[in-house]
Amino acid sequence: MSTQPIQIIRASDGELVEAKLYEGLRAVDLTLVERQWGSWRQELIRKLVGANVEQSKWPQSLHWDWSNKVSQLQLLAVQVNAIDYENEWQAAMVTDSITHRGLLEIQAGKPILYVDYVETAPWNWQVPEIGQSRRYRGLGELLMTNAIECSFDLGFKGRLGLHALPQAESFYVDRIGMTPLGKNPESYNLNYFELTEAQATMYLR
Repeated sequence: MSTQPIQIIRASDGELVEAKLYEGLRAVDLTLVERQWGSWRQELIRKLVGANVEQSKWPQSLHWDWSNKVSQLQLLAVQVNAIDYENEWQAAMVTDSITHRGLLEIQAGKPILYVDYVETAPWNWQVPEIGQSRRYRGLGELLMTNAIECSFDLGFKGRLGLHALPQAESFYVDRIGMTPLGKNPESYNLNYFELTEAQATMYLR
């Protein structure tokens, strides 16, 4: 596992704070991620139910469990990278470097880095229905930047692919610049997105 210093934004005042990006998390690290996040998930559910918030408005990754992803680490193509600040995991991402190929015409059949999961810690979610403000922001962009850089390191020239939860679709289009390719019935009917070499270069600029 390797680390590098990064800066994340404290949402309360917009100040940058020094954090760490870890690449190549181990099984024990994923267990700790879920241990830290799980109690927050349960508390969020309790508050959402107490406030009679419709489930359609709940954060759509609320049911995820990062300890379930431990078995994926046995595959050489799978890597988990995450952001730590003050001994708390602030965001995490799972990537797969072997099993996916590009679908867009410009990169059809070429290898891409597939972003299997990406999520920020529950305390970094903006949940106005229960008055919760995020602690830190910009974490999704940092992890996507890391994914693009990993793609370049692999010789994939920044090419990425992923399936997005509906609540995150605008983030991938408007903030990252990815291209939507439509819903995939084999992946829970989620919309599939790809990033090309040109889009990756533009994003990094």
